[in-house]
Amino acid sequence: MNRGKYGITLDLADEEGMATLRELIRVSDVLVHNFLPRTTRKLGITYPEVSSINPGIIYIHITGFPPGPYHEEPGFDALVQAMGGLMAVTGEGERPAKVGWPSWTCFVLGPPFPGPWRPSFHESGPVGGVWCPFRYVPAPSPP
Repeated sequence: MNRGKYGITLDLADEEGMATLRELIRVSDVLVHNFLPRTTRKLGITYPEVSSINPGIIYIHITGFPPGPYHEEPGFDALVQAMGGLMAVTGEGERPAKVGWPSWTCFVLGPPFPGPWRPSFHESGPVGGVWCPFRYVPAPSPP
């Protein structure tokens, strides 16, 4: 899964870290992040800001919730299972409800994740800027 990838750590509260991030954005084909929407605005890495640095970038922002009352809130697998009703089918009597399957929504939603931006690539690289919001909720129905 991570073959051929490199990792770095950036302190985005530091100007040097932000300068490095802007340079990486300038030379990258794809940016994937899961910052809360308010953090994205605070850091200045919304799609309009990122695409002004690199108009051809494919921008993928993973959030817990679509626009609405919970949009600014963090989302994670157990929460999505609870809100979607999956935990309601676990536990019985004195046994408490629990997470149905470990990272169930990640397994279901994760594999098709690259799909929305794949058409933006062809053999020679990206063909233009694309914004692909990716959200956990509304939660899928249990299998």
